[in-house]
Amino acid sequence: MKTLPLITCFFLMSFGLTANTGVPQVVKDAFFQLYPEVNSLDVYWESGEEAVVATFQDNGRLTKVFFDKAGKWRESHIRLYQDQMPQPIRSFLEKQLREADVTFAGKVLFPDGSSVFRIETEYFEEVVIKLMDKKGALLKEEHIPFTEGLEVY
Repeated sequence: MKTLPLITCFFLMSFGLTANTGVPQVVKDAFFQLYPEVNSLDVYWESGEEAVVATFQDNGRLTKVFFDKAGKWRESHIRLYQDQMPQPIRSFLEKQLREADVTFAGKVLFPDGSSVFRIETEYFEEVVIKLMDKKGALLKEEHIPFTEGLEVY
């Protein structure tokens, strides 16, 4: 978990986000329509060119909700413990990623009602993101080098 701050920093830089500033009211209104029970003081906002993100605890689970600038909900990421994942994904984590540094494991919800499971692993020079269905089938894999979007001297 020592790398979690590094991943968080990388994630924020990749979206060019700034904290708790520049959040359009239309986005805040859309958020509180989705999560009316959440106290506004418990939400950490990040705003960037591509997304506005609300981060908060929902029933004890770290949740990130992504909106566009017009307040349209794009997706939500909900952190899950390994035992909360479907069995095929738990098996994949136990067998294939036993030695990897898993920095995020959770479910991604979309406005159309669909969902996928997201597994992020950190390696020496890259982050690997795997999107899987509930049966453990790999839907998409993305490799993001740590130097992407950063000036290297």
